[in-house]
Amino acid sequence: MTVFVLDNARNQTDANGAQTDASLVDIVEGYRQIVQAAYVGFPIMCVEVDDVNAWSHIEGFVGRLQSGPNRLEKVRLIFSDTGSWIAWNGSPGIIFSTPLSEHFNGFDWIDTDAAATTEVYKIASDRARINAGGTIGSLGTAPVVGAEMLIEAGDTALTLTHNAAAILCPGEKDLPLAPGDRARVRYLGGSVSEVLEVLPGSRMHSISIPVASILPSPNGGCESLTNDSAASTVATLEFLLFSASTANHAQAQLTLPKSYTGGDILVEALLASNGSGNVKVDVRAEAVGAGESPSGWGDAATTTVAVGATAGAQKSTGRLTVTPAGTPAGGEELFVQVKRDAADGTDTAADKMRLYAIIVTIPVSKESDA
Repeated sequence: MTVFVLDNARNQTDANGAQTDASLVDIVEGYRQIVQAAYVGFPIMCVEVDDVNAWSHIEGFVGRLQSGPNRLEKVRLIFSDTGSWIAWNGSPGIIFSTPLSEHFNGFDWIDTDAAATTEVYKIASDRARINAGGTIGSLGTAPVVGAEMLIEAGDTALTLTHNAAAILCPGEKDLPLAPGDRARVRYLGGSVSEVLEVLPGSRMHSISIPVASILPSPNGGCESLTNDSAASTVATLEFLLFSASTANHAQAQLTLPKSYTGGDILVEALLASNGSGNVKVDVRAEAVGAGESPSGWGDAATTTVAVGATAGAQKSTGRLTVTPAGTPAGGEELFVQVKRDAADGTDTAADKMRLYAIIVTIPVSKESDA
């Protein structure tokens, strides 16, 4: 819950930085609609009080919101005080400068450079991405005790230096943060902050490749794209058909995200058959970069999938760990091959196999590749 507490007894600064005698309720209402559209899950309301400096009134107001059977677990309180906006998460929090529109940076990451002392609490957000790397020995001074920040190491590794007079790190040791790693910190007062938790930066990004983007291999390939000729009243299933007697395969291509961290890639194939039994599926991959040529697939990840007798009933190989051949890196092309090894003794399904889609899951270090 985000609550705007507006002082109706003082001139205010509008969204353009101009002074106005009018209540800010109308101004905030305009932003409320924008923010709620962009940040689903952040309900917003507006309240006017006579004096936002009356901390007892504010604390009592938030206390009522956080008590009772319908209490809110977390309240984000924004109030105007002599030209500044202050965010409050259960205790007084981060100061935002005017104009009013700058408040909405509180939902976004703000980039800043590293320094021996980085005043992270003074930026107009509760999320700081530090790009220059290096070593930080102090996070500066917050306006109030209890203010929290989320710090992320940007494109370069960052180290928070443990110091009982500045930064309290876990285990009383310096805290290295690899690109994309995050640390949640809280201000204790007296220019001292503590690291509450460390969030590893590696994330998994899934890319779905529909069957229309998967091609039969030129040699030993499966049959061409077809469909189940369903009536217009239901969805039409498109698929590639794989022989029930000989090994045949198909391949797909995608570009690895720029923030790909290296290492194994997970591949899942969605498939079906028209009869019961097992199908044996092999998945391989190869990465090809600028100036390189394909040289051969990596080792196969193999599984056997029990298919049902119901025609077209979707099954999954589950996520198979695939090690691509080559030297995969962000921005390179990744080729993925899906093979039905019908000649293998473990493949017992007497009917052709359908391939509906491939889902490739890749470890990345950032939320965005933009």
